[in-house]
Amino acid sequence: MTSLAPDLESWFLHHDLVFKVLGAERAAQLSLQMPHMDQAFARARTRNLLEGALALAFQALEVPSLNELHLKGELAVGRLIWLEQSLHFRGIEDAYYKSKRDSLDHRGLVWGKLATDPTLEFEAEVNASRVTSDTGAHLMSHTRKGFMLAFIDDAGEGRISLRAVAVGQRLFSYGNRVISQAIGDVAHVWPQQVDQFKDVDFSRGAASDLDMLRTVPEEAVKNWFAEIVGQSEVPKDWGGEQYDLWTRFLSIDGEPVRAAIAFKGPAAFRPMQIADLGKNGDQIQRLAESPADLLVVQHCHTITSRVEHMLRTYATSPALVRKYMLIDGYATAAILKHFEYLPVE
Repeated sequence: MTSLAPDLESWFLHHDLVFKVLGAERAAQLSLQMPHMDQAFARARTRNLLEGALALAFQALEVPSLNELHLKGELAVGRLIWLEQSLHFRGIEDAYYKSKRDSLDHRGLVWGKLATDPTLEFEAEVNASRVTSDTGAHLMSHTRKGFMLAFIDDAGEGRISLRAVAVGQRLFSYGNRVISQAIGDVAHVWPQQVDQFKDVDFSRGAASDLDMLRTVPEEAVKNWFAEIVGQSEVPKDWGGEQYDLWTRFLSIDGEPVRAAIAFKGPAAFRPMQIADLGKNGDQIQRLAESPADLLVVQHCHTITSRVEHMLRTYATSPALVRKYMLIDGYATAAILKHFEYLPVE
């Protein structure tokens, strides 16, 4: 499967904190490569060096997401975290142009509500002189999907203060294309993109489709999916498995993928919440610990956006980026009706 290789385009970059992330030895090596500020394009060249070093460090450092630490109750001052979601920017663009005029310390704010749990708010005050360019200043206005690498400064009840290392967008090289994660979700796969489901009609969904699945056991759905994709070995369920089904017989646009799938049946016949995926959502974590190219969550009902964001967070960890797919009750019914495991009304 074509790999997703992430890079970073920064809108804000705190040089000293980048060196802290990289460690003393790598920081010393990088310092020797950095241009003098009186050289042409020194600012842009420095930024490119730091962005490249951070992108490589992401693959070596197992940096947890803020979502993951919050879910596990492991928020702690000094922890390095990352997050990628809608960010709100306040006063940064004005502060940036003021700092260019008078060289004084002007500040703005990055803040948001955690996508997997909006009861937790986070914020980071930023020095506008560390904004990387006029374009970066413009992008850090209003509300925009973005990526942040930061240290936890304070972890209080319902609110967390961060010290931003970098704010920007991740860029993914996918084949010959470079795609911004801030514009589109390059890791997401729709069921209709899977070659084995190419003839399924996903265009309609009715409440009766969900009702049809109310009495269908999870084990039956798992076995039917295995038959559909040609997977002869189907493991029995047990409490600590990484996944309910592992298969190498799925393909996307002709490219084979290794898929780890978690199935959820009518024991929780309601819109799926993170809590339905084990303590602290650990079923998603176990999926992500597998060597799969594609992480899949299936449910007999609808799937909430919080579950989708948590699955995407694990799938797009800076250390290892994979693709992910959700198969909700409507898509499940469409697939099973097409292959005649469920009656067509």
